[in-house]
Amino acid sequence: MINEGITPYLKDSLQAWEMQPDGSYKKRPRRGFSAREYLLRLLAAKG
Repeated sequence: MINEGITPYLKDSLQAWEMQPDGSYKKRPRRGFSAREYLLRLLAAKG
């Protein structure tokens, strides 16, 4: 359960923010891995 639930969120880069040199944060472009989409596909396949 931990690997199925937590590991994807550690890899999630779709809604990531990057800290800038001045300490502010800037949203990264929307591309990459989505934990939410992955888990929904996983649940649908098991369903």
